[in-house]
Amino acid sequence: MFCQASPHFFFFRRKEATVNLALRTFEEQTELYQKGRNEELEIIDKDKIVTYAKAGQSNHNFGVAFDVAIYQNGKANWDYSSKECQMVVQEGVKQGLDAGANWEDFKDYPHFEDTDGKTTRQLYNDYIQRKNK
Repeated sequence: MFCQASPHFFFFRRKEATVNLALRTFEEQTELYQKGRNEELEIIDKDKIVTYAKAGQSNHNFGVAFDVAIYQNGKANWDYSSKECQMVVQEGVKQGLDAGANWEDFKDYPHFEDTDGKTTRQLYNDYIQRKNK
């Protein structure tokens, strides 16, 4: 799978976008989902929300998604409106990836994925079948 490729995803003009997070276990996904939520999983601090996907609902859980961090002069650039971030999105799309920055409902700027045309539900079912073998 492409997520197992080199951790250095793009290089351009002395800027670097590095894979920051790829495969996540269901436990890691649950931990991220709980951020900014109370024990009933109701949102209590929107600024601390990391994901809206529970375990099994994220393509990170199936190894077909990754997030990037863009570095300039050794520091991460989290300004997604920057020219550099836009260049990374364009390059990812050019390479055939689905960029979370282009999603309509929820913009997930550092996110890229290649599901090979499968839905998250199909990827989940594939995962369960492999796990039960």
